[in-house]
Amino acid sequence: MRRTHLEGAVFLLGLDALHGKALEALQALADLLLEASEEWIKALGHAGQAGLAPGPAGRGGAELDDVLAAVSRIAVLRQQADEAARTLTAEAVLHADGFRQLHLFTASGGKLQAAADALQRASLILRGYVLEGVAVG
Repeated sequence: MRRTHLEGAVFLLGLDALHGKALEALQALADLLLEASEEWIKALGHAGQAGLAPGPAGRGGAELDDVLAAVSRIAVLRQQADEAARTLTAEAVLHADGFRQLHLFTASGGKLQAAADALQRASLILRGYVLEGVAVG
């Protein structure tokens, strides 16, 4: 996941005290990103435990299933993040206190959505690496 997306979101959120109904939608998007990050950590952990990461260890079937399940869950969470970002935009348009808050809500949401996209790309790279290792190993 690109660190700059999250740093950008934190920076934007620090510019103004956001509040109201759109803040709930922003929190929902952030919660999805947190859950996807937890799945990423699971995927990496299972890949390492199964010897699916570089090294001489064996290839574990249950661990492989866990890696693939985490990668699949990340894909679902990324789709949910897309929907949450659309909801955030709609809520911000309806409820933001002026253009400044509208911009901060939508720009912050965009950064979080970009982070979710980057996390999914990284998980797909891991999946390919793991599957290649199983096929070759």
